[in-house]
Amino acid sequence: MPTDHREIAFEAAINKLREYRSALISAAVTSKIDVRKEPV
Repeated sequence: MPTDHREIAFEAAINKLREYRSALISAAVTSKIDVRKEPV
């Protein structure tokens, strides 16, 4: 059964979001971005 084009697009979007999430977490952990609510 051939894979639906929408399914392929959905999987690509999910993978891109996972990649973005990983990059965001890495940036926060390495202090490349400030994730505090209020400046100290």
